[in-house]
Amino acid sequence: MKPRSQAYVLLILALENLKAAKILASSGQVNPRMVGFHLQQAAEKALKAWLDSLGSEYLKTRDLASLLEELEDQNQDVKDFWPLVELTPFAAHLRHQYLEEEEETNLQEMTALVEKLVRRLSGQSGGK
Repeated sequence: MKPRSQAYVLLILALENLKAAKILASSGQVNPRMVGFHLQQAAEKALKAWLDSLGSEYLKTRDLASLLEELEDQNQDVKDFWPLVELTPFAAHLRHQYLEEEEETNLQEMTALVEKLVRRLSGQSGGK
């Protein structure tokens, strides 16, 4: 990825959302939905950065499954990142105040997975 490319900008934004999620989680003073929201945003932006770095158009969507499917269509290995789809419901947290009670997402696991995704993309951006 070239600096200042759309992919680069999206990756920087993903890093900012990831940082916000970690700060909120460590504070212990916010509803976990806020952490989930920032993790979803980080994952969404990182997946869109990945697609953009391939020269692929991406859907204007919050649905992480759709973005992962697009990457698979580009012959990208995304099997490790499919659990991220659990974050999709957090995208609409402001429009839908409450997630279903049975929808429990391990936000620590999701944080580690989003970090793995961002690290993968950061490696692509280094030196290009």
